[in-house]
Amino acid sequence: MVIHGAVRTKRGKVRRTNEDAFGFFPDLQLYMVADGLGGHAGGEIASTLTVATMRRCLQAAQVREEQELVFPAPSAEPPLQRGWKLFSAVECANARVFEESCRQPGLTGMGTTVTALYFDNPYDFVTIGHVGDTRAYRIRAGVLERLTEDHSLGQQLVQTGKLDKCELAAFPYRRLLTQAVGIRPIVYPEVRVEALKSGDIFLICSNGVHQEVGEEEVLEAVRDAGEDLQQVCDWLVDAANAQGGRDDETVLALSYNKREDELCGIKLSLPT
Repeated sequence: MVIHGAVRTKRGKVRRTNEDAFGFFPDLQLYMVADGLGGHAGGEIASTLTVATMRRCLQAAQVREEQELVFPAPSAEPPLQRGWKLFSAVECANARVFEESCRQPGLTGMGTTVTALYFDNPYDFVTIGHVGDTRAYRIRAGVLERLTEDHSLGQQLVQTGKLDKCELAAFPYRRLLTQAVGIRPIVYPEVRVEALKSGDIFLICSNGVHQEVGEEEVLEAVRDAGEDLQQVCDWLVDAANAQGGRDDETVLALSYNKREDELCGIKLSLPT
């Protein structure tokens, strides 16, 4: 498995600080973006704490497996195991952020979104976990597919048939989140598993990007950049900022290629 990656984050035009955080952890095959809730106390603390906690949780799980020499039985389902690990990592982050918000009165109500991609090397699949409206996209054979559904009031009303998709853009509360990490004692992450194909490109975008840049523009940016993932990140962030910059903008891009002559390992282009 060979993974190349790039990332770009930029403060929007409204707030004084960038409340987005990202995680680039090739040793764990883990990549994520967290978007602190704007207008709430400690948004940047919540996002940074979530990234760090999820990393520690998954790192600890990996160490335990190595120390206990735990090997999955032939009948075990690796995607299910990976999914539970990622689910638990989000739960750990939720507990940590909620605890910190209760401990410090000035941070009451802080929270964050998070979307994470957790790759599995020998089995060639990726687990996607998310809470909130930070999105994950996959571009495969020139076709863009969104891999996450926003945890927002607008999306919930569409899913329940109370709002038509064509009415969504005019609904004033469409972006109101129905859940986020840290704002309540319990969180319900969504987790899905996708098989990988050589040439897949994945993007994780905070809502500061996808609320300003449409999916057609996202696909065009990927097509124009070719294999230059940093160019993809730069173009999308700059476009979002130019088209309003109402929120902080973060894009994390990854490309997957299967190498038959390389049984394991990750190659990474470090973000600039």
